[in-house]
Amino acid sequence: MGLPEAVAAPRVSPRNAVTQAEPAFIASAQGRALAAMGHQFSEIEEIGAATALEFGRRGYVVAVAEPTRRGGGSAMVVHPVGR
Repeated sequence: MGLPEAVAAPRVSPRNAVTQAEPAFIASAQGRALAAMGHQFSEIEEIGAATALEFGRRGYVVAVAEPTRRGGGSAMVVHPVGR
């Protein structure tokens, strides 16, 4: 999975003995498999908004932001490494 797909993927988060999960995660193959093993989820509409940077070779930088959560986001590289 690439960085844009990872930022957009459904989320799950264990917090204070409760495992919160977005509906799409609960419905996913991974969510169903975990539920079959006895894991329980507290459904929550969305878990946070994220931005991320991936640093590649030769100063190449990929900036990624949320595509949909909280109305989507914005990410950009102002000064790439080595330029």
